[in-house]
Amino acid sequence: YQRRVHGEGVNSVSWAPYIPTGSLLSSVMSDKSPVVSMRRLVSCGCDFLVKIWRFIEKGGSVGASRWELETVLEGHTNWVRDVKWAPNIGLPFTTIASAGQDGRVNLWTQRTDAEGWQKTELLSSDRSMGRVSWSELGNLLAVSGADNQATVWRQMPTGDWVNVATLGN
Repeated sequence: YQRRVHGEGVNSVSWAPYIPTGSLLSSVMSDKSPVVSMRRLVSCGCDFLVKIWRFIEKGGSVGASRWELETVLEGHTNWVRDVKWAPNIGLPFTTIASAGQDGRVNLWTQRTDAEGWQKTELLSSDRSMGRVSWSELGNLLAVSGADNQATVWRQMPTGDWVNVATLGN
């Protein structure tokens, strides 16, 4: 028996950064042993959901290791077309962007594994949003959609996101 990941279909998957959340600060501020990275994926699909998966390593028997559903994020009212996990250089948070058929681009941020995910609606349009793409450092987000626009967004020191460029303008 195989469980369906997303009801009617999976539209996108993205790996979590290898560097664990907060590892930059924890290595500088403490004498503890290094933080161990874990394998995680985020997926989205036709069930209007974003799902986070964690790899569970089980020693011993072959096939005992598996991917387990960690979290379900609800924030779209139609198919979620794309999802990307932002690169992280060890900062004390991790961010996921999702783009939906409902015209929304949502940002999901988590400070620690013990905290829940916080949703920020980056933009809302009457046209479908198709793709999201992070810059290599994770400080810029490019967004494209059926509105025939491609925009670039940057998070300001205040935490607000600002549209810093529209391609073609």
